[in-house]
Amino acid sequence: MTKEEYIKYCNSLANQYEEDVNNNNIIVSEWIEKSVKREQALREDKRYYFNQEALDKFWGFCYYIGVVRRKRWKPLPFQSWIIMCLFSLYYQDKPAKRVRKYGVIWIARKNAKTFLGSLISLYVLLKEDVERNDVECYFLATSSDQAGQGLKELKKIIGCSPQVRKRVRNLSNIIKKKNSTGFIKALPNTPERLDSKNPNYATIDESHAHDSRDLFNIIDSGMKNRVNPLILEVSTAGYNKEYPFFNVLELGKKVLDGDDTQDNQFYAFFTLDSEDEIEQPEMWIKSNPFVFSEVGGYTVEELIEDYEKAKKISSDYDSFVIKNLNYYKDVSSTWIEDEAYKKCGWELPKGETLETFFEGCEAYGGIDLSATRDLSSLVWLIVKNDELYIIPDFYFPDNSKNKIRPNGIDLTPWIEDGHIIQHNRNTIDYKAIYKRVEYFQSFLEIQGIAYDKYLAGVLMPDIEKDLGIDIYTAPQTAMFFSTPLKQLERNIYDEEIHIMKNPCLRWNFSNVVLYFDGNDNIKIIKNKKKDSVDGAVSTGMAYGLMLRLKGEHTYYDEEDNN
Repeated sequence: MTKEEYIKYCNSLANQYEEDVNNNNIIVSEWIEKSVKREQALREDKRYYFNQEALDKFWGFCYYIGVVRRKRWKPLPFQSWIIMCLFSLYYQDKPAKRVRKYGVIWIARKNAKTFLGSLISLYVLLKEDVERNDVECYFLATSSDQAGQGLKELKKIIGCSPQVRKRVRNLSNIIKKKNSTGFIKALPNTPERLDSKNPNYATIDESHAHDSRDLFNIIDSGMKNRVNPLILEVSTAGYNKEYPFFNVLELGKKVLDGDDTQDNQFYAFFTLDSEDEIEQPEMWIKSNPFVFSEVGGYTVEELIEDYEKAKKISSDYDSFVIKNLNYYKDVSSTWIEDEAYKKCGWELPKGETLETFFEGCEAYGGIDLSATRDLSSLVWLIVKNDELYIIPDFYFPDNSKNKIRPNGIDLTPWIEDGHIIQHNRNTIDYKAIYKRVEYFQSFLEIQGIAYDKYLAGVLMPDIEKDLGIDIYTAPQTAMFFSTPLKQLERNIYDEEIHIMKNPCLRWNFSNVVLYFDGNDNIKIIKNKKKDSVDGAVSTGMAYGLMLRLKGEHTYYDEEDNN
């Protein structure tokens, strides 16, 4: 295929996509239908004109882009249509000025949105007409790792494209244009450090996870002196409708409905139209145009298989609907269903004690000293004959005010029945907890204890120094908790773990509310309406420690931004 044939081919894909949408030849969301109609109306607006030469220039650049070695990239119809909308519309009175300054592409994961952002950044760096030779392009996200995904994708493109490779310097954390000061760089969400930036182009990835518009605003303000700048927001749905990206989508829907006007903004919303379509795999193409194509690396069969697995576990189901189907839904308020929890309930066999039943078993501890005048917990995850057991300890000071909880739960019966150990002082007795650890050490092979370094600084050094037990900090982050909590959830629903019957632990698990970060990691957060979660947190820490020491879990020892 010659370059001219390739350009003609790409243009035909874009035009065919619009025709197929208008004639209902393909399944798309109502918002894509409205977006297509809006684009056609804008091209007929006498204030603007369709710059075919500018669009052909973009396709001419793409002629040299490879996706694998010696194989040229062939865009899919929906991708060609997006590029046409972003780069073809220009003002009549200012022929050099593109109409589009902003774009929002809302689409499910694994649909090549990172690739598209990388491709555009490379085009802006190397080919698009700019006023100076100091082009700045950025990939931005909530974390350095997430932002770096765009750079990784870009390096793949460069590695498969000899003509591009000749024109750039591919460094570890930056792509530089040879014989110029132009570059492409990945940056985390740190608006306070971006005042000096003067971008021509920026991709803001996973906008749903940003708790403010500060990043967008600082990038937007830095573009004021650029000709034809572009901010492209690419994202899936999120877990928090209170975050500003949800309002961006709502405004976009008003524009597409004709209730608002923002001609310099492009909207492409690939999503389901109703919750009923969650149960209709044939409708998932609305959110997954790339996955449903013949070149999608993640197949429809795999998507359905993942859905069937996800239905068994509430957090996995929420994640699948939100991320893989790109549909905002209310996250389940219950992490572990009580019926599933109760099926894992376990008691010591008659005639057995903890000492005799668990003699010599390996154990992993998690300790949550949440407050000096409230409930604290120490949980052991014990391995016996390749089976897992959870054994909780709860501690409470002599504090009558906190025995009756805000939601009406009375801790008194649990204290009287021995499910909670009450200390004979008005604050938590660290020496008493130390003695409990020493007691468990007398019959368990303790591999280590995980703890929150901000709340256990007094107790843990003594345990390490005097008892010789290894201690490990457990950062209270989604990065640490996600893997163990998801594995624990599967164990409970598959009835592959034994949880010692303790009404306080059961109550703690019922209080759990999950926080989801932008990368689908989870952690437990405290919800004042639901009260204590100490036992569940301790369990998660113990589980995380076990996975870490077995080499099945790595995490960063740093605090969450949230």
